[in-house]
Amino acid sequence: AVQVSDLNLENAPAYQNALQAIQEPKIGVGFVNLPAIAAWTKQQQVPEDYNWEQMLTLTLMVNPQGLVAETALTGVGATVANRKPSLNEPVTALNYIPSNSGFTAAGKDLNQLWQDISAIAANNPIQSLLDSSIAQLDEQLGVDLATDIFSWVQGEYALSFIPNADQSLDWVFVAEKNPEAEIAITNLDKFAKNEGYSIGELPLDNQNITAWTKLVATSGKTKKVQLDAQVQGVHTQVDNYEIFATSIEGISAALASNPLLNNQKFQEAISPLATENDGYVYLDWQKSQAQIEKSLGLFRVLEIAGKPFFDHLDTVTLSSRGSENGVRRGTIFFDLY
Repeated sequence: AVQVSDLNLENAPAYQNALQAIQEPKIGVGFVNLPAIAAWTKQQQVPEDYNWEQMLTLTLMVNPQGLVAETALTGVGATVANRKPSLNEPVTALNYIPSNSGFTAAGKDLNQLWQDISAIAANNPIQSLLDSSIAQLDEQLGVDLATDIFSWVQGEYALSFIPNADQSLDWVFVAEKNPEAEIAITNLDKFAKNEGYSIGELPLDNQNITAWTKLVATSGKTKKVQLDAQVQGVHTQVDNYEIFATSIEGISAALASNPLLNNQKFQEAISPLATENDGYVYLDWQKSQAQIEKSLGLFRVLEIAGKPFFDHLDTVTLSSRGSENGVRRGTIFFDLY
C-alpha cells in the first residue's frame, strides 16, 4: 500500500482538502482516522463498508501561552453545507456556570449540535461508544436526554460539571427558554413525580427553586428512625434561562455572583481562539484529571506516554468555526505552564 501512489495519504483527496482549509503557519501535521481509533479503543473490528474519508487532520502551531491546533474534519456526510459560525462573543448562559467548573460546553442550538455529532458517529464504531455513554447518563438521570432535553434547546446553552472534594460531581445545565422549553420542563416535573419523587418549591438565596426529592428512612446505632431527603435534581428560572443542577449545592453555586465568564483562567483559555465561533468546550485539566483517569482507563496509558506534556497542561479549550466545502473547521488550544 505504501508503494502504490493511489493508496498513500499524500494522494488522498480528503487529506489534501483538509490541508488546503488550514492556511496558518505550522510546525507539524497530525492525522487521525476516527473510526479506526474508536475501534481500537473498543477492541472491535473496523466495518468494511465504513467511510474511509472520515478523518481529522490538524496542524500544530506555537503560541506564547502554549500550543494551538487548527483542525479540519472531513468525510462526515455529503449533507454538510457551507456554514459560518453562529456566535461572535461568549454566550450569556456562561454567567450561570460556576467559576470552579472542571468541564464546560457552551454554545447555541444544542439540538443541532446533537444532530451533527450523531451524523459524525453514524455507521462506525464511534456510534457504539457514543450510544453507550448516553445510555449511562440516561440511566443515571432517568430521562431520555436526546428527546427530553436536547430536542428543545435551540437557543443558548451551557453544560458543566463541578468536581467535589470526594471526587463526586455536581452537574449544572443552563438553557435559554422558549415556548417548547416551558412544555418540556413541565413534562420533566411530571416524569419525576411519576418516578416517586416529591416536587416542591423552596427558597434559596432569595430565589425560589423547584426540587425533586425522595424521603428515605434510616436508623442509627440508637435505632431511632430518621427521615433523609435525597435530592435527585433541582431547577429554577433566572431572567430568560432555566438552570438545572443535580444538587442544592450545585444550583447555589450557579446562582452565586462568581461566574466562569469572569474567571481569568477561562479568559486566557479562549483568548487565542477566533472571536467568531460556535461556542466552547473548556477543560480545566488540574481539576478534572482525577475524574478523567477514573472514567477513561485507556487515557491513563496515554497520559504516561505523554507525561512531559500532561505535567505542564493547565487547560484545554476547543471551538468550532463552521464548515466550508465539506470540511468542518475547529481550533484546540492547550494552555501550558
